[in-house]
Amino acid sequence: MRLDSLHGYERNYCSNSGSDCQCYVLIHGLADDAMTWRKILLRPQTDWQKPTHLVAVDLPGFGKSAPPSDPSRYRVTELAKTLGLALDQVKSCAQWTVVGNSFGGWVAGWLAIQRPELARRLIFVGSSGLRAHQGVRGNNETVETFKAPSIESMKEFQRKAYFKARELPPYVWEAVVKRVGQSNTAEVEKAQKADDALETYLPSLRKPTFVFRGEADQIVPREASQEMAKLIPGAVYFEAPKCGHLPQKECPDALMKILNGMSSFGSI
Repeated sequence: MRLDSLHGYERNYCSNSGSDCQCYVLIHGLADDAMTWRKILLRPQTDWQKPTHLVAVDLPGFGKSAPPSDPSRYRVTELAKTLGLALDQVKSCAQWTVVGNSFGGWVAGWLAIQRPELARRLIFVGSSGLRAHQGVRGNNETVETFKAPSIESMKEFQRKAYFKARELPPYVWEAVVKRVGQSNTAEVEKAQKADDALETYLPSLRKPTFVFRGEADQIVPREASQEMAKLIPGAVYFEAPKCGHLPQKECPDALMKILNGMSSFGSI
């Protein structure tokens, strides 16, 4: 699908469902794209407790979405504005459950801050965005790895990101290094500002919120996820066992329970 300047993917099980439709927007992380959510997007209708409309987007400069004309617009607040305007084009969904993984969680937080009428609920999945634990630009070690990747550093990233690292042939690792090396990580990192960190703003959120973390995640510290949950009034915190930084890939069943569970929450 196309939403203004953004490319994305859509799965709509809400035909003839009226106001009971549950709309989810899925936001990917750094050096990633919307297809990180494919195991969620490809779930059959019977896996969803309520009629569901899913949209996963490539943020500007990621996947198949064109980069912004000005690299300063990689700033997380600008990405959130662009995403909000794109979601306005989905006329069948007035409010969204906003789901963000890693850097995408940071974008999700700003979308809720900027457009509270658009974000009905929030699910942070191994989210970055707190200054206190990771630096304002996210996990500094990961950012540096993505800026100058090698096969060895990508294997080390996988070891930290997954509960169970996958065995991959050499040609796949070579493709991974090439893809990450061509990513916009350096420009995205440079665009962030000190006052973009979420600490100051999260206590003002009045949204049903779930902070979800893979127990084996070594990319975003446990303390960061716990602090995020403490800062948001009424937020629920959960760690999934045998799961790492990318639950949508490694433990989609656990994430599905959260997605379905959030559909029963109203507004605070």
